[in-house]
Amino acid sequence: RYSIDADGDAIPDSYEGCHLEELFIQADGTWPKPDKSNPAHICKDPVDTDGDSHHDYIDLDSDGDGLPDAFEFANRHLGYNYLLKDSDNDGADDLVEFGAGTNPGDKEDNPKTRGNFVFLAPYDKETTPHRETLSFETAIQTIDLFFVFDHTGSMGAEIQSLKSALKEIINDLQCKDLGKACSDNIDCSTLPNSICSEQGRCITSPQYGAGCFDNMWTGLGYYSHANTFWVAAQLSPDSSKTVTMMDRTFNGWGFCSYGNYEVPYQAPICAVLGTKEYNGKQLCYNWGSNTCLTASCSPKSECKMNCSNDPNRLGCAGFRKDAIRIYVQAFDEEECSDGTSKANCAAYQSNVGPILKENKVKFIGLYSDESTTYKDYANDNSKQNVDMSYVAEYIGKASGTVDKNGKPFAYKAADSAVAENAKAGIRAISKNMPIQITTEVVDIDPGASKLVEKLELNMSEQTVHNRICTKLDASKVVIQDYPMINDLMPGTSVCFDVIPVQNQKVIKPVSEPKVYKARVNVLGDGSVLNSGIAYFLVPGEIEQEIVN
Repeated sequence: RYSIDADGDAIPDSYEGCHLEELFIQADGTWPKPDKSNPAHICKDPVDTDGDSHHDYIDLDSDGDGLPDAFEFANRHLGYNYLLKDSDNDGADDLVEFGAGTNPGDKEDNPKTRGNFVFLAPYDKETTPHRETLSFETAIQTIDLFFVFDHTGSMGAEIQSLKSALKEIINDLQCKDLGKACSDNIDCSTLPNSICSEQGRCITSPQYGAGCFDNMWTGLGYYSHANTFWVAAQLSPDSSKTVTMMDRTFNGWGFCSYGNYEVPYQAPICAVLGTKEYNGKQLCYNWGSNTCLTASCSPKSECKMNCSNDPNRLGCAGFRKDAIRIYVQAFDEEECSDGTSKANCAAYQSNVGPILKENKVKFIGLYSDESTTYKDYANDNSKQNVDMSYVAEYIGKASGTVDKNGKPFAYKAADSAVAENAKAGIRAISKNMPIQITTEVVDIDPGASKLVEKLELNMSEQTVHNRICTKLDASKVVIQDYPMINDLMPGTSVCFDVIPVQNQKVIKPVSEPKVYKARVNVLGDGSVLNSGIAYFLVPGEIEQEIVN
């Protein structure tokens, strides 16, 4: 007994055996009937397209491209040809085009023209190619802005200035949405000065022009004398909450937390630690048990700090762990020792920098005026006139919040100037403060990240996907499986080569080829700046009993 389709691929043996054009399937989907000259369509020499010693009529993958004949034949309208390993002869095999989602019948549509690449990762066999390059922007996308004010009466004009301008500041700093969803930078390549944001939208690149951010949260805190810090608005994506609390908490007396004797060295500590100890010492305490979030508050209100209790957030202010954390403090006096012991003031002054630095919180100081106080609480024996620029610069330097020239982000911002200088300081940090770059590979599809052996920094100075693989100072680079770069200026383009695991035994094949995706993240100070996708195609296992 002979079968008309020995391999069960829906292509008659009479055609597969001879490849006679007159036997090709007709437009109506039927096969031509036998003619008088060769009524049985007999072939003296059956064809073996891929040379694997299995004639096509008993070969489930006639061209040996890893795609079953039945699949390619059923999808011939999509450009597949089951007799050609590379149907459109564009250099990308049909299996690769299947994995990339490109058209196997169109020379102009393939992974290279789209800027993608696909690793072929058969089970326990060689993975090819052995490396491919991804390019990345390193501009900052995600930030938390926590504004803190000295809440005594002399700061009224500064608070009102920021309150009236905050919405405008947010709008000015927000990257424009370009109206297109994306999963990778390549999806935005047709849009000028664009990037795929971490929220899956094509946006104006954060490094373009004056600079912008895609994902901003804001919050608000106040303080006056020692242990009066409190959070009026915890960090959230809704800036209206911050604006509302600026208005509701500022009453006719000029403050909620009673008194003067301002402690600008302590406030940042409280925002980061709350009541937690640092090196065995508690540096911040609640001043009373009231939650001062009512429509108005009377003078002498004793407020508790109102810290975030979200375990996924950082500190009393509730910073996100995946954001660049920026603490903006506006103040006009430093009179700590008039309200508490000099020893306490010395502890605030000496610890504020390390605490901010260890928790990766950047400091912007908006200062005005001067005070008669101690410049160095630990060592000075007498007070002197101290300009508040000294305090702002001291905290900036101690926390490591400095530009490439070692200059802190401190701005004189009396009265209405506070809003404009706040915006200038935020932009300056995003463009001029060196950051530490780290890398990671995470699953999009289960197991995909385990198909990456390592990443290698590419400093070839070549252009990949319209970005330069920048040559960096080798002393700044830490070579490891997932490289690290120290002191990189935000916005510098970088490239990493993806090195796949060879002879992978992570993902076993199934009946059809399957694509697995891994996301390569580039982080700046712990916040994702940009990401790319590595595609892995695990060929299917083509097995079927041959019928005779």
